[in-house]
Amino acid sequence: LLAAVPANALRTGDVVDHLRFRNQQGAEIRIGDLRGRVVVLYAFTSTHASSRDMLARLSRLDARADCNVVVLALSLDRDPDDLAFLLQGVRPRVALLLDSSGELATSLAVGSVPTAFVLDRQGE
Repeated sequence: LLAAVPANALRTGDVVDHLRFRNQQGAEIRIGDLRGRVVVLYAFTSTHASSRDMLARLSRLDARADCNVVVLALSLDRDPDDLAFLLQGVRPRVALLLDSSGELATSLAVGSVPTAFVLDRQGE
């Protein structure tokens, strides 16, 4: 399995402070700015059957002040219309990030969706 992972892909234990994402409004989010908090990064496509339900569940987790978790939802949709259709039915209250190029998915070694990553308070 490791042979299928790109040489520059992140692995367990890597510190990912350098990763940068753009949200729907175009603002940049840098993972390093979230140090000290647990981060759940959920990679998905809108056409996957579980996406709608999982975004609703993650929104509830993100809203819980007692768990100090930040949820980032990373859309890997190539067609923006797919994401727009999903968002008509669900209004996630998490930071929604876009990766239509697939560049971040490659660096994160996302082999299939949905995939979730949990980053600890040190950014690993």
